[in-house]
Amino acid sequence: MSRSEYAQRVLRLGFARLGNRLRAKWYLRHAKSVGKNPIVRGRPLITSRNLYIGNNVKIISTHRRTHLTGNGRIELGDNVIINSGALLICAERITFEEAAGASIESVISDTNLHPIGMEDVRIAPVVLGRGCWVGMRAMVFPGVRIGSRALVAGGSIVTKDVDDDTLVAGSPAKVVRKLEYPPGQKTAYRREVAPGEQRSTPSPSDILGGASSLTRPDGEQL
Repeated sequence: MSRSEYAQRVLRLGFARLGNRLRAKWYLRHAKSVGKNPIVRGRPLITSRNLYIGNNVKIISTHRRTHLTGNGRIELGDNVIINSGALLICAERITFEEAAGASIESVISDTNLHPIGMEDVRIAPVVLGRGCWVGMRAMVFPGVRIGSRALVAGGSIVTKDVDDDTLVAGSPAKVVRKLEYPPGQKTAYRREVAPGEQRSTPSPSDILGGASSLTRPDGEQL
């Protein structure tokens, strides 16, 4: 990369990051609390007024609109990722622990919204454990706890708790297998890379062409 090309990329990246942070200030203006360095991409619909945001939270709403709604308490811990089109419906409490993530068009709800037969409307808190991942178009129903570093396969419907380090899939979701991770791995969806180590597999940003970081011509990472 030439220096002029590098300078142009730095400018684009700088403007993108500035825009993401300005959007965060606007879209999260009604949150009860907001931590450091929130990022909002696109135009999410955030009608929740009982929202608590940790540090470095990313809310993405690009090709599908992300929606956070309900009168209950939504807690997004540090480094949480909410991806495009995700829907959070909260009547009582939804908690995303540190680095938990919800993929594209996933649904997390602590209520079934309607009575069924003789049963009343069900409302029960939902917890997504540290570093877990809810896959594309998966649904998590009331009263469920997803364990730390657990992985919910795309399109699954989760009606029961999921243990730590476990892959579940299907409708209703069932255990596929236990998951093993390299030492120090904190999440189910992102491989940590030590300083100076080369990434052995592409990151989501690499695959999708997103510029979440930039390397200078002399090799230093920005």
